Amino acid sequence: MAAMRGSRAVCTTLESLGLGPVFCLPGTEIVELLDALRESSVGTVVATSELGAAFMALGSARVSGRPGLVAAIPGPGLAFALPALAEARFDSVPVVVLTGEADAAAPFDVGEAARAFVKDVIEPTAADALVAAVRQAHELALSGEPGPVLVRLPRAMLRALVPAPSEEGREPRGAVGAAELVDEAAERIAKAMQPLLYVGQGAAGAAREVRLLAERLGAAVLTTTSGRGVLPETHRLSLALDSPGHGAKEVNALIADADLVLLLGCGFNPNGTLGRQLEFDPSRTVHVDASPAALERGGAGLRIVADVGSFVSTVLAALPEGEREGWRGDALARHRKRLLASAGGARRTEPSLGGSAGGTPADFFAALRRALPDDGILALDSGLHQQLARRHFRVLAPRTLFVPADFQSMGYALPAAIGAKLASPDRAVVALLGDGGLAMSGLELLTAAREGIALTVVVFNDGYLNLIRLQQLLRFGRTHAVTTRSPDIRALASAVGAGYAKVTDDAERVLAESVAADGLRLVEVVVEDTQWLRRLAAVGTLRRAARRASSSLGG
Repeated sequence: MAAMRGSRAVCTTLESLGLGPVFCLPGTEIVELLDALRESSVGTVVATSELGAAFMALGSARVSGRPGLVAAIPGPGLAFALPALAEARFDSVPVVVLTGEADAAAPFDVGEAARAFVKDVIEPTAADALVAAVRQAHELALSGEPGPVLVRLPRAMLRALVPAPSEEGREPRGAVGAAELVDEAAERIAKAMQPLLYVGQGAAGAAREVRLLAERLGAAVLTTTSGRGVLPETHRLSLALDSPGHGAKEVNALIADADLVLLLGCGFNPNGTLGRQLEFDPSRTVHVDASPAALERGGAGLRIVADVGSFVSTVLAALPEGEREGWRGDALARHRKRLLASAGGARRTEPSLGGSAGGTPADFFAALRRALPDDGILALDSGLHQQLARRHFRVLAPRTLFVPADFQSMGYALPAAIGAKLASPDRAVVALLGDGGLAMSGLELLTAAREGIALTVVVFNDGYLNLIRLQQLLRFGRTHAVTTRSPDIRALASAVGAGYAKVTDDAERVLAESVAADGLRLVEVVVEDTQWLRRLAAVGTLRRAARRASSSLGG
């Protein structure tokens, strides 16, 4: 049997699994792996930091459904990647992290700290176990509830001669679930007159099946943030709502009105349940997910461990042909109206965006929607812009809205968009971030420029960490530690070799031109306070002055 270095065997295994590229920052403990990658078809992308590299891997995984790859040295490199691994764990994103062996004399092993953020740490005990370790990590990252897996690759094993890998790559097959439980679920679904499908990220690969089921049943469809687009939000059965902090009462009214709630691929993390405020009657709830842990969190009366696509296909085969009317009369229209109205209070606190027709976020995101193809990808950071986008941007296809949903990491959008574009180079990709997020991750623009990536980066420029500023104004009438110093974005674009545009009068034209352009483009959007926000800040100033005057007189 032919032999090769362990490092080459690792790369050959990654090739057979259809994975790549590896996102990394070079370091001593992974130089053997990097040398093998030099001649591998896996590919290598060097980021400006391991945090950026890991977020790129998340973006690649979100668009492709395959595990993203990260390589990092076992000390500061792995430590720098930990927030992204936590994001992947919270958001159920498959990632495989390749790292070296920790120094036995070091006082602290970052790999042990990483155990809190990954599904497992795999440590081969001999060089000829390297291939099995990589295959195990790949399968574990995808199976059950997807997530990150860490593999330690000791340098001595990477240097050693090992047998050439011969087994073809395999991905875990989707299980249908226990037959008697599936039959019971199908019977309940067939009898339901006002069913509600609540759809999460676990259904992203089964969009066609979910749509057929919704139409066959006349079912209302709600999604989690990560599940948005599984049913296009322009569809007559979609009741799109994603306004952070709003709508729990209205969603619970919809749930109570349904005679069956079918949860499909929902992880039941905080963001997907409006901060765990949603109330499901176990006797009327069926939950299907590949992860037993997700089923435990959901608390449904009937729980089925199954791949969503396989389960829905089985149920469809058991249902009569033809589409039902579903919900009675104008029930769905009334619920849709209530859900839309639930976000009305939030709109009062929204800022003004320069260049959109009416200066409102709704106008801007309608323009962005028209500028992007239906399968175009929008990656968001953490901050006020994310809340505005989630409230107003309509999602038309699965795996096209990337949000750091449950860990809410700043610095996510730009590297995630880079990873997404590399995984799907023929699709339009837009990263949307605030000036605070730009300060945190903006130098990944250099990575995008070096790799020749055609990417539109929209920056909301307001000079604040504005989400926290608004919270402070609403609660205290004053602010602290939320002012930022934004760079000259035109000069920044020039410095990194990107094109530049500023939205001043016609947002749709600027956005459409940027999305269609070759290469990297920065688009600046000036964000300003509305008259209501200015009054809120002024009232706070007057109250503070009154308190000072009262205190002075009392003294």
